[in-house]
Amino acid sequence: MVKVDEDRSATRAWILYDWANSAFATTVLAGFFPIFFKSYWASGMDGTRSTALIGSAASIAVAFVFFAAVCLGTLADRRGWRRLMLGIFCVLGSGATLALALVPQHLTYVALGLYLAGTVGFASGNMFYDALLPEVAPPDRLDQVSARGYAMGYLGGGVLFAVQVALVQFHDRVGLADRTTAVQLSFASTGLWWMLFAIPVLTRVRERPSARSTGSVLAEIRASFVGLASTVRAIRSHRDLFVFLLAFWCYGDGVQTIIKMATAYGTDLGLGQGHLIGALLMVQFIGLPSAWVYGTLARRLGRRTVILVAIAAYSGVVILAWQMTSAWEFFLLAAVVGLFQGGIQAISRSLFAAMTPRHRTAEFFGFFNLTDKFSSILGPLLVGWIASLTGNPRAGILSLLVFFVLGAGLIVLVDPVRGESLVR
Repeated sequence: MVKVDEDRSATRAWILYDWANSAFATTVLAGFFPIFFKSYWASGMDGTRSTALIGSAASIAVAFVFFAAVCLGTLADRRGWRRLMLGIFCVLGSGATLALALVPQHLTYVALGLYLAGTVGFASGNMFYDALLPEVAPPDRLDQVSARGYAMGYLGGGVLFAVQVALVQFHDRVGLADRTTAVQLSFASTGLWWMLFAIPVLTRVRERPSARSTGSVLAEIRASFVGLASTVRAIRSHRDLFVFLLAFWCYGDGVQTIIKMATAYGTDLGLGQGHLIGALLMVQFIGLPSAWVYGTLARRLGRRTVILVAIAAYSGVVILAWQMTSAWEFFLLAAVVGLFQGGIQAISRSLFAAMTPRHRTAEFFGFFNLTDKFSSILGPLLVGWIASLTGNPRAGILSLLVFFVLGAGLIVLVDPVRGESLVR
């Protein structure tokens, strides 16, 4: 394995990007967008129908992320463009988020289109961001650096979201006309926050020299589609990496669906906006220390063990959500999610990084993120459309339990030590 000497300045810049883009995950994906979409852009539409539209938009974004993962991941590896691609998708996502603030009421599909563009920028940018992890952290610090990134994400997203919630609740005291204006300002501030705090990772992180191709970009893009089968074969040759991806596809579906659909689900059950927003804030500030601690626990107990613990916790979340009837249960769900969400994501990322060949990080992380995004295509569709077809928002929630059980069954087959030994 190639030794990576840690540049602490580059490491801090890399970690800060989690602080930057987690504002989108908190304010748009999990927070204000589902609530505001239902009450403003899709007001008058049946609740289960608007939930289905949000789930569909999140799923459609996967097709665009597929292109980025298949074509641009390999291209970034060959030409040393990981940081460049990160910058492009950062601008796309933050720009779309800024534009949400300008969409008038009842322009349902314009709002959905910008939500889709922001999601593509967020998810595709994360692919190249994750691929830079082995560039800024040595192998023995992958867990700590990855976990600190998620911890900073919870802090950054939580701090900005808390300010935004205060603006919405006390809009009249700060001179804002109404809550709608406060939410629009929240979207604008999220886009600016994301763009501003992305500057360090785009200016300070350096990639190792790559063997630059002399072919045209279009030729390489065509070759990337042809080479997809080669990428799959390469990943399958790393048995533990391949089995881990299957496991991640399963339990990742449940995790991502809970992140994207929690507030829409709570709204359909009749919970008040104050309860929903309060629970999201709880997730952020519980998640901050929990993600940090997870990095230490992974080093002591092993990555596979702590992932299995988190899967068990999420299975409990699904069961509680299925029978939830009151606000206090939603807060309990939020507390459990806060304890395990950042940890399962951070350690999954570092486990994959540890078993990935260093000369193929963007290509393999492209497939990793492709797996992540395809895992989140089925869950939102099931939860949204089964609820729409049956008229019962609880009907689809138990399907997520299947994904967690399958994920646990597969990950016990992964031998992390053997997987790491193949890339040394």
